[in-house]
Amino acid sequence: MRERARLATAQGSKSFYFASRFFPPEMARDAYAVQVGGPSGDCISVAHESTRRIAFEDLGCNGAFTVFDSSRDLLGIVREHMKFFVAESCGICAPCRIGNSVLLDRIDAVRAGRASQRDLDDLERWGTLIRRTSRCGLGATSAKPVLTTLHAFPDVYRRQLSVDPEPLLATFDPSAALDDYARVAAALTEPTTEAVR
Repeated sequence: MRERARLATAQGSKSFYFASRFFPPEMARDAYAVQVGGPSGDCISVAHESTRRIAFEDLGCNGAFTVFDSSRDLLGIVREHMKFFVAESCGICAPCRIGNSVLLDRIDAVRAGRASQRDLDDLERWGTLIRRTSRCGLGATSAKPVLTTLHAFPDVYRRQLSVDPEPLLATFDPSAALDDYARVAAALTEPTTEAVR
């Protein structure tokens, strides 16, 4: 039995079909994105993917739905999901242990405006590698917050890209690179209490 739930959006209402008749078809105001199945599920665009179905053949679901309005920071949500996966990785396989940390670092760079299109391409490659080579279900689904939002909301990522025409990679943070230098330089130039012999 399929039921239909309607989500109100800025452009009008959108219909979603749910395989379970137990889903209460409540209205969501200004629906922008729907996270289906929790952090390891798909994040879909209400504007572009509202015809998708909650079914084995399309969107798998463990019963969790989160509806986000347009005021929410999707990259912040992706970051929180990736922090969860980094913390929950058992560390046995390198794709999950290292790859999720790399994805989290790249998401931080995107959010800080220090990323380029090359970084977005790297996010896609790392995410695909992690999905294909992780040993367990957690690792196989851990890149989904990045991959599904890259697919459904590419403009959210592109708006954050660096526009500086510098020769350095956008992900390079000169301030962070010089932080240790300043500390060490200060320690080396401070007068010591020992007599110089």
